[in-house]
Amino acid sequence: MKLFDTGKRKRAMNEFADQNNLIYFKKDEYGLGSYFKGFKLFGRGGAKGLTHLTLNTNDSTASLQYGSFDYTFVISTGKSTMVFIQTVFFWLDQGAVLPQFYMFPEKWYHKWGTRFFGMQDLDFKSYPKFSDQFVLQSKDPDFTTRIFNNEPLIAELREMPKWTLECEGYYTIMYIPAKQQKPEDMVAIMDRGHRINTLLRS
Repeated sequence: MKLFDTGKRKRAMNEFADQNNLIYFKKDEYGLGSYFKGFKLFGRGGAKGLTHLTLNTNDSTASLQYGSFDYTFVISTGKSTMVFIQTVFFWLDQGAVLPQFYMFPEKWYHKWGTRFFGMQDLDFKSYPKFSDQFVLQSKDPDFTTRIFNNEPLIAELREMPKWTLECEGYYTIMYIPAKQQKPEDMVAIMDRGHRINTLLRS
């Protein structure tokens, strides 16, 4: 997997932050990663790290915090080592509490897992195309189902077929696994994320 040059990435992300009223940090100076320890993405591999963070505020008590970071982890099998890096967009929004859920693109083999091995996948009769597009899992399926019975939310999510979304309580993250986003694409992604966050909590 091709990674961005560190120096070039720093300059580009600093410029992105300046142009969008965000604050740039090369490293996780505020311990932001500790907020997401219970999320599936952060339970994988070792040698984990957050770099190239952008935040809307450096006030850790603010009721709304959002931004992005590059998250790296390493998986080693003994014979080989693989480095995974993905740009993660996040929201810490105390406007409303969300149930825990994990939404990711559905592949053909997930249907076998659901049918024969009891893998959870919440489906919606009202939105069959969405249900075919994503696997949706939750520790609180009733609460999650109520939130997702929302046509504007479904429409936004269907425009992001490669994306994974994780939520719990005040916290939301979204990312494409092993995909480091280009700074020039991030404004549109963050705008859509704002809309999704608002719809989830509406």
